[in-house]
Amino acid sequence: MPKLISDCLSLYSEIARAKGITLVFVQAIDTPEMIYSDATRIRQILINLIGNAVKFTKEGSVRVDLNFALRSKSSESIGLRIQVKDTGIGIPPEHHQRIFQPFTQVDDSTTRNYGGTGLGLALSKRLALALDGDISIDPVVRLPDHGCSFSFIFQTTLPSGLERTDDGTALSEYPAIDLSAVKILVAEDSPEIQFLLHSILSDAGAKVSLVNNGLEAIHAAKKEDFDIILMDIQMPITDGYEATRVIRASGYQKTIIAVTAHAMEEERERTKAAGCDHHLTKPLHPAQLLQTIDLCVRNESCKSLLGSH
Repeated sequence: MPKLISDCLSLYSEIARAKGITLVFVQAIDTPEMIYSDATRIRQILINLIGNAVKFTKEGSVRVDLNFALRSKSSESIGLRIQVKDTGIGIPPEHHQRIFQPFTQVDDSTTRNYGGTGLGLALSKRLALALDGDISIDPVVRLPDHGCSFSFIFQTTLPSGLERTDDGTALSEYPAIDLSAVKILVAEDSPEIQFLLHSILSDAGAKVSLVNNGLEAIHAAKKEDFDIILMDIQMPITDGYEATRVIRASGYQKTIIAVTAHAMEEERERTKAAGCDHHLTKPLHPAQLLQTIDLCVRNESCKSLLGSH
């Protein structure tokens, strides 16, 4: 499930980067990695919701949250909620019911500036109903210019062999990772991604330090001996490539993980040439991030991981 969401977000990574929009994926603890459901319908719904969010957002972010829904019809099924939130133009409450009708627009200026939503939301709602679910606009986000939040809720079942808790929810197939002895420097200019990474890493027990650009990362690496450096590549003042080269030249020999929106092989080679041991692509998947850090901390051959993801 997280991979499907990440793949859908990746479809819009180039458009989002061109507009200066940050794409974020947050997976709640213990939500399942795999489910039995109709991947084609779920993918179409997510593409429509994420596509609209990117289209109607001039600046800021688009965030997708995966968590448990409250309702579950039986012990054999679970309810999942996928929320797509943006910092776009917003939708006045009087239009909340109309937006699921084909070719509905909020107003003429929306049409001129962004184009139509067409059949996207109407079709998505029909697909959700076919999955024994629904799509709604969250009532908390009601004011124009404060963005939108859509919730897609559906029922599903787990593949055999995935463990359940007493309340019927699924345990993650990934083991708990303890980073309590690990000091991590996060070099990232996006406040939202800083918050996300700090939450994920500190929840795993890591001691996390945050800096806003490559120059600050260079200074921080001189002052403190970090076990891991998460290096965003596209940053102001000094980018991740140059910061990594300078940090390596100063004698730092531990793990540096490049974090970038680019998944191309040439990008991996460029980060490797700069001195990075590993490469992670945005949007970040928390389980993959934690597993990568855990492996690099425990395994001195982390350098061999570059290019394997």
